[in-house]
Amino acid sequence: MKEIFMVKFTDHHRKHLKRWLEKKEGATDWSFVFQKVCELEGNRDKWQEKEAQVRKSIKGVIEWDDFENSSVITQLPEVDCVLSLWKLNVVSKTKEELQRNLKKFTCSLKPGGQLILFTVVNMSYYKLGEQKFFVFKVDIDDIKESLNNAGFVIEEENYLPKKVITDIVDYEGLFFILARKKSESPI
Repeated sequence: MKEIFMVKFTDHHRKHLKRWLEKKEGATDWSFVFQKVCELEGNRDKWQEKEAQVRKSIKGVIEWDDFENSSVITQLPEVDCVLSLWKLNVVSKTKEELQRNLKKFTCSLKPGGQLILFTVVNMSYYKLGEQKFFVFKVDIDDIKESLNNAGFVIEEENYLPKKVITDIVDYEGLFFILARKKSESPI
């Protein structure tokens, strides 16, 4: 593991991450994630070493709460991999905005670099407590088209249909994509 730069969209997320990085009281306990990763690697007892290694590898936490301003992202060094968890359709309001945000979010990705994209399919809202937040609804074709237009080739994809019915969030399923940035990318 070399260097990790994390982009966080809210003060709340940055504070929680900083608490975890500094091993402060009240930090989110991610030990179960490291235990699972180490179990998959066949070395479950080494999870504390893995967690320490990840902490040490995080070289920066970048604030990016203004999608109109991509200057924060362009300040990052070129990177080999970008991981996006559930955010692009949350911060986008139209298909065109989704396309622009994808390009902005991956502009520091090297040609040949990988994008790991986790997104929800046909979700229109989620709730936190009694507050309802609306989300730009995208389907699998929208996502694939946006990736293609942004200069990516999809190498692997997986779709998991929703298994639990709840009023906290509406969605049809989860979509996971591994894509590679083309050498001659329009980004």
